[in-house]
Amino acid sequence: MKKILILILAMLSLFIAACGSDEGEASGSDESVNLRISTGLPDTHQWMLGYFNPMLEEIKEKSGEQLDYTLFTSGELVATREEQEALNSGTIDVAIPLHPIYDPERFPLAEVTMLPILTSNVEIATEAFNNLINSEEELTDGMNYREYVYEQHGLKVFPMVSTQPYVISTTNTEIKSAEDLAALKLRSGARVHDLFASNIGASPISLPFTDLYDGLSKGTLDGTLLAIPDWTSYGIEDLFSYTLEGINLGHYSALTAMTMEKWESLPETVQTAFNEASQNQLQSGIDNWLEVNEEVVKETEANGAQFVSIQELDQEIQDMFNDAIEKTWLQWIEDVEKQGQPAKDVAIMWRDLIIDAGGEVPAALMDIE
Repeated sequence: MKKILILILAMLSLFIAACGSDEGEASGSDESVNLRISTGLPDTHQWMLGYFNPMLEEIKEKSGEQLDYTLFTSGELVATREEQEALNSGTIDVAIPLHPIYDPERFPLAEVTMLPILTSNVEIATEAFNNLINSEEELTDGMNYREYVYEQHGLKVFPMVSTQPYVISTTNTEIKSAEDLAALKLRSGARVHDLFASNIGASPISLPFTDLYDGLSKGTLDGTLLAIPDWTSYGIEDLFSYTLEGINLGHYSALTAMTMEKWESLPETVQTAFNEASQNQLQSGIDNWLEVNEEVVKETEANGAQFVSIQELDQEIQDMFNDAIEKTWLQWIEDVEKQGQPAKDVAIMWRDLIIDAGGEVPAALMDIE
């Protein structure tokens, strides 16, 4: 009996040790991870070429080939605007990117980066957005911006490179007067742009970017609000004859995202690789946007397209644009505050971050306190 008892105890010890070993391997540095990653962007999009592809490759390299991934592009697995549900259901592990600006009901404060200003560029906007997401300053209820806007929804997010400034581009119309603006049907991809387009007298039309080419080529649209380097992603660079520059109609800012549960399940080496690569590739993404912007302008100018600075227009229309910027900020703040959100505090935070990074806003916006 004594021998049998000793044998049972030995077997029990081995079982407990094996369980402990399995648990260690599940969270240890040798675990292999394969992630399903989805994007609604085409392979040719500048975010993919200049930021996401290099970021994923760096993560794979830094994790010592511990990470592998399956990448689905062009919405083949999950359509744009459905990333949140796909993350929650486990259909995908990572969204590149999550588009909170397209989901204002769930993420109303994310729209702040689309507010029009005077001057900035992709470098300024990326610095400001990175600082907004990583800020530890309390926003409300003891939470910072990242915690309040994203982590409350169970998301782990990484700031990515922003776009170049959005500008007005048209297929045929030259903007010289208020009457020219009133005749425009402009594609708008966000609620903030709906407000701005209405404030300059134009008609905003909500249309998915996948329908942009048809809308412009068939005359359903007279133009769009979009960053110049984005034209090549949708093959619309040859459709524009006129672009108004010198006024910044906001920056589209999105995020790499996964659920917090998925994040916490990843080995530490993979987590470290994600944190480092998402930051390291920001400059690559910035450089890519600037390079493509220059190339697109040069090529389309050679084909007869005009790029006109707002400073060349009559003072009356310049004043109208400045008034529209101020009205858009105040309307957005009022609308989002009605939803019980601290929109004013976030708008002030974004304004100050843009200025700290080297951008400019109309003087009237400095009075918002």
